[in-house]
Amino acid sequence: MKSIFRDGRFWLIAVSLLMWAILCDLFLSYGYEKTWALWGVHPGGAQFFFDWRLIPGTIDTLRMGLDPTIANPGDPDGRIFNYPSIWYLLALTGISQDDTLWIGILMIILFFLGAFLFPEKPGKIEAILMLLVLFSPAAMMLYERANVDLIIFFLCALAVIFSQNATGVSVGLVFFASLLKLFPYVGMIIFTSKGKNRFFSSLLITGVPFVFYILLTARNVQASWNDTMRGRDISYGANVIVMYFAHFLNSTLKQWMDRDAIPVAFKIISYLPAVVIVLVLFWMGLRRNGRLTASSQRNLSAFWMGAAIYVGTFLLGNNWDYRLVFLLFLIPQLSEWSRPGTGRQRALSNFGLVCVLLSCWYLFYNRHPYDTNYPIPFVFDEVINWSLFADLAYLLGQSMPEWVRSLAYQPMSLLRANTT
Repeated sequence: MKSIFRDGRFWLIAVSLLMWAILCDLFLSYGYEKTWALWGVHPGGAQFFFDWRLIPGTIDTLRMGLDPTIANPGDPDGRIFNYPSIWYLLALTGISQDDTLWIGILMIILFFLGAFLFPEKPGKIEAILMLLVLFSPAAMMLYERANVDLIIFFLCALAVIFSQNATGVSVGLVFFASLLKLFPYVGMIIFTSKGKNRFFSSLLITGVPFVFYILLTARNVQASWNDTMRGRDISYGANVIVMYFAHFLNSTLKQWMDRDAIPVAFKIISYLPAVVIVLVLFWMGLRRNGRLTASSQRNLSAFWMGAAIYVGTFLLGNNWDYRLVFLLFLIPQLSEWSRPGTGRQRALSNFGLVCVLLSCWYLFYNRHPYDTNYPIPFVFDEVINWSLFADLAYLLGQSMPEWVRSLAYQPMSLLRANTT
């Protein structure tokens, strides 16, 4: 019995069930919107599980014989459909808006199931840290909206679990998740642990159909890029701070360049620093003497999954804060690295954990994120997000398998050979 109470997974499950019991009671006694507001979260639309409603709404539009990437009258808010077209297959199931409640609850259950299962032998410290993310404002925003990232997280968690002993199944799960939302494809990085040949064969087997799929569904991909609402205040990414101060930057740049060149300047200001940071720090991590090792390959794979998704989506430009839940994958491994060891490893890991918590709890300490007259909390959050981006790029490089790290030395060796 005592061993059960020492098990971090037991506390992770028990406290999660307790928290949901408390939340359900609050919904009934205190009020739906007021309960979410305790975390600084406000409903994303007039109806609950508003993000999920885009899917059955799109199916209704398809039944009308219309293209939902152009006009989507079936959606409660008329939102343009901005997911890959594989979601159209749900039209064969007959789901409707009436199924929203049970589907949303099922997705939340699967999300928590993934969170419970993926860490290997979590301790009580890891459980506490994971609970702080699972019930952070960023996660609460995800539950309130019932965004399909709930399913994506579950699939990625299964991919991490199966990566140990069933590589083919794991590759298939990452590929399927990528068909649903595209960005999980960066999670293919977890297969670097299988060696050079298996990693590149996995990329080849999945990469060709993935590119073909993108080309085949180009209209949906374009709608996903152009028509997705881009968050400015409760978001992370390379483009967020530029959008927030767009008016100031626009008026400043007008004094120095032609009006038509300003959009290009905005893109350079947004993305060039991010690309430079990730390339330089990832390279420095690869070149760092002494690879970061792990006692659990599953936890290390989970770290690679979470870090790659955060870094990759950061480079996309704008992501609503609910996507920060993928930082859950970082916690078991960062927690291990934060224990006594080399000074830099411990410092960077502890710093990463602090950044994860501060970023996920942004809405709690900034109850007025849209108030541009008081930008200090927003700027602080941006500093945290960029710092985490840089920290993870470095740790990714330093934790890569030796065959990947050796590639960083080959260009230098060739250069030396050519100069002698």
